[in-house]
Amino acid sequence: TLRNSRGEDKVTVVGFDLTFDEPTQRAQADLARDGIDKIRLVSLWLPLFALFLGLIFVIAGSLLMRGPDRGGDGPATREGEDEPVPVGGPGPAEDR
Repeated sequence: TLRNSRGEDKVTVVGFDLTFDEPTQRAQADLARDGIDKIRLVSLWLPLFALFLGLIFVIAGSLLMRGPDRGGDGPATREGEDEPVPVGGPGPAEDR
């Protein structure tokens, strides 16, 4: 029902009466029980699945961060030198 600014009813959009008899009430109660069971199922298994998936990601991430053992504790150096090897190899001054 739509009302004007004074609160008087002006237009009724939809008007009908709902009646629930005994079979309808039973059917609605059964539908509600089924819905509650589904909600309980999701509220239990979805968090457990998310926890399991999160643990897998944490383990995978820690393995990726650890990486392969490359031997050595610091940057690569030339034999007998303490300076790191340049990325592009020897520089132009060292070629002469």
